[in-house]
Amino acid sequence: VYTVGSMLPNSTRTVDISFTVQFEASMTFYVTVAGGGVGPIALDGATDAAPTNVYTRKLAGGELFSRQDGIGAGAGFRGGSLDAIAAFRTGALVLSDQNVLRRYSPADGMVKTIANLDGINSTVSGGNGYSARFPDDIDSIFPLSDNSIVFTAGNQLWAGAGPFSSEISQDPDSFSFFRIGGAAENSSGTAMGDGDTVRFGNPSAVVLDPSSGYLYIADQANFRIVRGQQIQSSPFAPTSWRFDVVAGTGATGFADGSALSAQFASPDGLAIGDDRALYIADNANRRLRRLNLNSNTVTTVAGDGTSGRADGTPGQFESIRSLASDGAGSIYVYDLFGLRVFRNGRMYTISPPDVSGVVDGYVDGPGRTPVTRIAVNPATGTVYSVLPF
Repeated sequence: VYTVGSMLPNSTRTVDISFTVQFEASMTFYVTVAGGGVGPIALDGATDAAPTNVYTRKLAGGELFSRQDGIGAGAGFRGGSLDAIAAFRTGALVLSDQNVLRRYSPADGMVKTIANLDGINSTVSGGNGYSARFPDDIDSIFPLSDNSIVFTAGNQLWAGAGPFSSEISQDPDSFSFFRIGGAAENSSGTAMGDGDTVRFGNPSAVVLDPSSGYLYIADQANFRIVRGQQIQSSPFAPTSWRFDVVAGTGATGFADGSALSAQFASPDGLAIGDDRALYIADNANRRLRRLNLNSNTVTTVAGDGTSGRADGTPGQFESIRSLASDGAGSIYVYDLFGLRVFRNGRMYTISPPDVSGVVDGYVDGPGRTPVTRIAVNPATGTVYSVLPF
């Protein structure tokens, strides 16, 4: 028995413990270890079988269908409005509630609104959390660092600076927000260039490649993948970025091959794998695609293009959307309220879709929980999800 003392509700604490196990030579035993220097631990999963060691726990919300700050069930969200989530190594989360940014702090379990507090979108402006106004729903959020994020809002790309990874709750004036791409009036289009010149068509996902510093954006309505490169020292201005098309012809369809000749149909999720390839949730094609960033070629790694939910190789998808990588060989997939994973060249199901409710427990029992947008804590491998109901 190891005693850690009193803790706040919904809080967590990590304790490193040294121990010795004495056993007979013929015994077999299994030990799962998480601690300093140990990489993420993948969620259990096997072909056509429910995993046995995945536990789900509700962190906040579920009872109040209005926007309200609070702890646990005392936090409220607008029904059907949760569209994006980003996870930090500390366990802090940043999530969207329509065009409003909220934040979960793990030390006190508090969900607090940090930007666009009143949800107004009739005007668009940067500034701190009290003054910033975003043009439309926020569909994707990704950490740039412990103290900065990038996110899509309407037809624009934004960046934020502040203590996003802090373990304790923070006030809105601790954060600042800046448009870095897209038309100031939020119009759509196809132009490339710097952040003031570039135009998007419903950018649905954004991800950072840490090895190159490039941003990759799923330009959904333009059926292409756009790359953003920082060209000036500060990332918080449109002129600090240059954008170009890295994959897709701009016409809907399906084709593998050279990146600029490849075709997509409503790309709606991105992740950088531990192989430094860009994985793309090709929604309308019901396939998981892989862009090799060295050879600039696109291949299909999962999904046969028909609607279904089959594990194995190539497997089937019903509605592949959000992706998240643990950086250790697992690409987690949202597939029509189910949680699945691409690992070792094949698809596995972790939790099948179940919209009957949200109850703590193991997913092969009462803890079977629907998911939508997902994120992974890169230090622990914990998968987080927001639910639209």
